[in-house]
Amino acid sequence: MGKKRARSRALLQAETGDANQEGGGHFWLIQVVAMTAIKAASGFLLEPSTSGDRCSSSRRVLLPHPRAAVGGPSVLGSLCCASLFGLLLAFGPAPEAQAQTLSISAPAERANEGNSGTRDVTFTVSLSSAVSYPIFYRFCFSGTATWSSNLTSFSTGADYRLIGNGNDISISTTTNGNCHPGNIIISSGTTSDQTYAIRIKGDTAAEPDETVIVTLVPTVNTSSITLGTSTVIYTILDDDRPRVTSITRQTPPSSPTAADSLTWRVTFDEAVQNVDAADFQIAGTTASLAVAGVDGTNAYDVTASGGDLASLSGTVTLSFADDQNIQDSNGVTLYTNPTGTNENTFVMDNTAPRVTSITRQTPSSSPTAADSLTWRVTFDEAVQNVDLADFQVSGTTASLTAAGVDGTNAYDVTASGGDLAGLNGTVTLSFVNGQNIEDSNGNALTTTTPTGTNQNTFVV
Repeated sequence: MGKKRARSRALLQAETGDANQEGGGHFWLIQVVAMTAIKAASGFLLEPSTSGDRCSSSRRVLLPHPRAAVGGPSVLGSLCCASLFGLLLAFGPAPEAQAQTLSISAPAERANEGNSGTRDVTFTVSLSSAVSYPIFYRFCFSGTATWSSNLTSFSTGADYRLIGNGNDISISTTTNGNCHPGNIIISSGTTSDQTYAIRIKGDTAAEPDETVIVTLVPTVNTSSITLGTSTVIYTILDDDRPRVTSITRQTPPSSPTAADSLTWRVTFDEAVQNVDAADFQIAGTTASLAVAGVDGTNAYDVTASGGDLASLSGTVTLSFADDQNIQDSNGVTLYTNPTGTNENTFVMDNTAPRVTSITRQTPSSSPTAADSLTWRVTFDEAVQNVDLADFQVSGTTASLTAAGVDGTNAYDVTASGGDLAGLNGTVTLSFVNGQNIEDSNGNALTTTTPTGTNQNTFVV
């Protein structure tokens, strides 16, 4: 390798030396060898000059610089054939067949743009494993946010500009879109993460949240590179408009529910005005809305009541009306997407529980001479308040007990004692008229006839 580099240096010196020195014929032969090797390694095709000169302008070529810095030149410039052999040494051999993944990532959190100054958001480019040749790529940008066309300052109306290692980097329009114009390099033999950032400009303009879409575009030595995550989306939050910080269930505090009225607490990030029922709407019910401010806070309670709520089973959703006119003290209109908790729905459950089956459990058949009888009573949902007082037996003087069956909506009801040991007759299990079984939302069991199997008798 030392001899090759020495020879390359000699060739470079020959290129810049006296054009009338001896050895021109030998130099042309070296060109042919060098260019053949360069074609094999890089895919660039050059033809040697037949004029015999050492550096004909017709044989100059632009090649990506393998060690170009971010923001620096993306090409070596105009090179003549003598220096191309040295360039081949810098590029190394053609990329071997390896399996590497090139990916980009962005911060998970979103950032407020602020009212002034700037803030930097970092993107990370990583390579899964080292390669023996440099990897070239660039960034391309899209999204609703506006990028700056100026290198060291924000152009009019721009939301961000690209920076790298603390230095501003230009973005130019290319066939791929708005892209960093030069190649960025991951050097051979490394997998170190490379970080680049966008610098976000703070302002006081009321505007929607905006997105920055960053796409990773490999450019050179990409034949053995697999793209992992090649596109990330970052959202710049506009903090110049009043915002909804949360919508929470207030009364009742949980869902599902069978309540006849529903109250949400809507909290804003600053004092707002013009808040009334006309600023909200509900879907899934015919209920009406009422709004009341919560003293000493930036919150309002929005209550739905009446209509079909008392018998409704379904989802009720609170949202802002399209023509809402809520604004802050400066007259800036509200941005309605909550930045925090959004419990804007209640699931209404006014459906009564049902008995799905009553089956003989122990013994499992009838007639029987057993001294105790067990029925399994199964419901279609979880129920509560189930005990022996909810059941009765006829045809015997036996006593009842009831026990839940773990992990199910079933209960085992057992009759024992009394005259069962000497009984001949039919024993029947039923619900008492005053049973108080209900589901978790307070819907009472009103129909006790099973929807399925009903083996509520034993012949003893």
